[in-house]
Amino acid sequence: MKGLNEQGDDNKGAARLTFAEANALCRQFLPLGDALFENIAGLEKSGFGTFRPTLELTTACCHTEDERELHRKRAIESAKEALGRPHPFRVTAEERSQFYRSPS
Repeated sequence: MKGLNEQGDDNKGAARLTFAEANALCRQFLPLGDALFENIAGLEKSGFGTFRPTLELTTACCHTEDERELHRKRAIESAKEALGRPHPFRVTAEERSQFYRSPS
């Protein structure tokens, strides 16, 4: 099986990961998604806030505490799904089915 980062002759000798290795590595990033809003606060404290307009627009549409909590859960699961996928590597449909998927 070819390594996931194999892109041609100019990449010979580069380290290669199998899909299983890349998928296992990505799953180690899932706790970052669980701490999404704590990570956002830390980034803002450091002066990084390019995500702020999108976050503010989304939360402005939440009129109740239940809606805000639903948004927080959706944002966390969305982050975990992005973190849990070896991307932008080409994968088969079978491999894609092994990506982390939100239980909710």
